[in-house]
Amino acid sequence: MYKVESIFLERTKSFVASTNLFNWKELRRVLVLWKFIEKETYSEYIKTAITNELNAIKFLALHVTTWSSAGEVCEYELQDDSYTKFISTAEFIKVIDSMRITEDFWTLDEKIIESTVAFVLATELSNVKKLIEIKDVKKRIGEWKNELTEQANC
Repeated sequence: MYKVESIFLERTKSFVASTNLFNWKELRRVLVLWKFIEKETYSEYIKTAITNELNAIKFLALHVTTWSSAGEVCEYELQDDSYTKFISTAEFIKVIDSMRITEDFWTLDEKIIESTVAFVLATELSNVKKLIEIKDVKKRIGEWKNELTEQANC
């Protein structure tokens, strides 16, 4: 292992001992490097971290790709199913269904919410190419918010 990798790994492990990595802005970058350098401890951390449902949703959002045009997201795509090494698609859907009716879900970053909705929409498709248009994502977000409002009024 190179010295830089060793230092990165040591600092990452120290950081996650006291901080939730899933709240960090550079989550994707850290996870990619950690997985490359030491897959075993990376896997252990992910397995434990995603037992928290908000972390699971943030982890899932990393597996949804965005496609942009003129600086605006126009489509989402579920290209990568490597998340299934940690949790099945059906289990993720259950987590999403339970979390989307909570206030915590709606305080997540808009991109994470959109990626989560795109994931759900992609799992509903039977075709191989799992491209989801932003208009469909926005529509489903509106539907979920309406459901939340209706439940609050009951």
